[in-house]
Amino acid sequence: MAPTRRLMGYTLSTLRENLRRTGDPLGLRFPYWGAWSRGRGLARSGTRLLMTGRMYQMLPYIQQATDMIPAVRRVLAVKGADRLLAAVQRGVGNTALRLLAARRGPLRGRATRALRGIAAGLQQAGCPPAYHPAADPYGGALLHDLGLQDDARNHLAGVLAGFQRQGVREIVTVDPHTTWMLRMAARDGLAGDIRVQHYLEVFDGPGRARLTRPCGPRPTNFVLHDACVLTRELGLGERVRQLAGALGVTLALPADAGADTACCGGPVEYAFPELSCRVSALRARELARHGDQILVTCPICLVNLARHEKDLGIRVWDLGELLWAGHGRAFTGERA
Repeated sequence: MAPTRRLMGYTLSTLRENLRRTGDPLGLRFPYWGAWSRGRGLARSGTRLLMTGRMYQMLPYIQQATDMIPAVRRVLAVKGADRLLAAVQRGVGNTALRLLAARRGPLRGRATRALRGIAAGLQQAGCPPAYHPAADPYGGALLHDLGLQDDARNHLAGVLAGFQRQGVREIVTVDPHTTWMLRMAARDGLAGDIRVQHYLEVFDGPGRARLTRPCGPRPTNFVLHDACVLTRELGLGERVRQLAGALGVTLALPADAGADTACCGGPVEYAFPELSCRVSALRARELARHGDQILVTCPICLVNLARHEKDLGIRVWDLGELLWAGHGRAFTGERA
């Protein structure tokens, strides 16, 4: 138990220090979160801003960091090793993480397609957001989920103050956790008059153009895994079903669906990888009993359930990937 406690303490202190030094929980200084937007035709500034919170872009790094945790735990069993690890982290740790995460190309590709699909869908719906990597700060979700609520609130206060200085009037989010964080900040009066909307809500706005059914090659029958924050906290479960129907998708539901959805294993994978893997395996097997094409609407669900694709013969898709399969290709003329 002692090494686990030390691991948790090391994880939390590392997140704090990384965010203080670089503004990023991984401690990475290069703008890894902006590559997906190149060539998308998005304005660089405007009053409606797309904020990814870096959640999809972090997936290859989180997966790599999670796989490294057992080794870190063994090191932490040695007295005083936490100080040595902290020094290594400051020196070469982030470079090593960056190089090792390069092996996670397939996961990075899915995250990129999901973000591009969401942006393309918003463009086709007649409400294109602006996007600039420099105006896409980390959203603080990992801090909050690991119990650092004060740190998360202080971080978000700075983020929203920056948006207000830029004249942003509306923030469009792409993942449930960042959306919920911003909604809580708005409830606490930190957002001023900035409106926060998840992209699913934007599609339903008045005067929006209807999305055409994509004709690209992709499955049309999926098993839906309802994301817990999206469904319970944000109340957007029905919007997922409506958008899937608009895309010509037929959904099957497991027994644990809607507000009774089961956990995907996140968001504790960064601190308790073995527990997270056991929980995600249970959920993946439940979903696989209903079909081999799984649909999710959250990057945390994507990274946790995708771990079991090979063992179960399944493929986990993000809803943004389905948007990209047809709308992204139609809008940009590229291959899906």
